[in-house]
Amino acid sequence: MPVTDVVVGAALPFECSNIQEFLFADENGKLPPEPDMRVVDKIFAEYSKVMNIMYEKLRNMYNLYLTKFLTAEQRKELQLLPEGTSGLEEG
Repeated sequence: MPVTDVVVGAALPFECSNIQEFLFADENGKLPPEPDMRVVDKIFAEYSKVMNIMYEKLRNMYNLYLTKFLTAEQRKELQLLPEGTSGLEEG
C-alpha cells in the first residue's frame, strides 16, 4: 500500500508488533528487504508533522485549562510560562 493511500484513523489490514511494521510494512504486513530512503524520509516528515500538530493541540488545551481553573495569582505563584511560549524555544 503506497504511503499516499493511508487513511488517518483507518484500521490496518494486519496486526503490528512494533513501530517498524506499523510504518513500513506493505498491505500484507511484510517488511521490504531493504528500505527505500525516499519512503523513509517521507514517512518521517509526515510523522514529525503530526507530532508537532498534536503537541500544539495539547499545549493549547493545557493553557486553556490553566486560564479556566487557575487565577492569575495562582499562575504567577506557580511561575507558569506566559501564554504563547512552550519552554522549548532557544534563548
